Amino acid sequence: MKINMENKNQSLIEIIDNILRKIENPPPNSNTISIRPSEIFSFKDKHAGYEEMYSFFENLKKKEVFKDFQSTGALYKTFYIKIPEINKEKLLEERKRLLKEGGRKESYIEGKTLQSIHLITESIVIEKCKTIFLVLDEHFEMPIRCAVWNKRTGELTYIAKLYNIAYVANVPGKMVEYDKRLADNINNGLFKKRRIAEYMKLNKLKKPTLVQKAEDGNYLALRDEIPVKIGTIQTIVPPQYRSLYIDKTI
Repeated sequence: MKINMENKNQSLIEIIDNILRKIENPPPNSNTISIRPSEIFSFKDKHAGYEEMYSFFENLKKKEVFKDFQSTGALYKTFYIKIPEINKEKLLEERKRLLKEGGRKESYIEGKTLQSIHLITESIVIEKCKTIFLVLDEHFEMPIRCAVWNKRTGELTYIAKLYNIAYVANVPGKMVEYDKRLADNINNGLFKKRRIAEYMKLNKLKKPTLVQKAEDGNYLALRDEIPVKIGTIQTIVPPQYRSLYIDKTI
């Protein structure tokens, strides 16, 4: 394991990573992303964080990383950037420069893994739903849409079965029989999905093992390497992000 030496540009790198995530998952019916100092974990002082972000954005503007940005001021501490005006290639170049300037090629602990996975649905009864929204590390602003039903077979997808495995109560119909191929799809196939793979690569995360054969050998159970939580949009998702959880298949 590498020593976690903090890159002196850590907060700026984190800002860029936040922007990159939001470019990949833009808000519905909008071509503008928003970002706040409170979203940047490296900022211990959010007021000072606002000033640093403002200065950083001015610098990015001069470098033509994006054309312009808007700010609500120090009171509300929110910045807005239009996605079409962001030069992603220049943004990635700036990230690379900051890493190099900070004195380390990478700013992470080798072996670090996900902190949590949330599986969120419209109803707690998964069979009534068409979409599961998968959220990594409580980034509720960037849900990943997954199907509940396999269109070809008419059966529940492996992500829907992971939902049932994570179900708190061992109620009839929720326990999932052990199947080696299903376990492999959950433990490996899930992390090959494009947006999940990109998030893991961007944050230099180690892939966790999510499920294993239960002690009785008949069912699949959570391995408990990381929390896999389930719930509904209304009970888990912060109100400001619920508009992102519209089931477009309806």
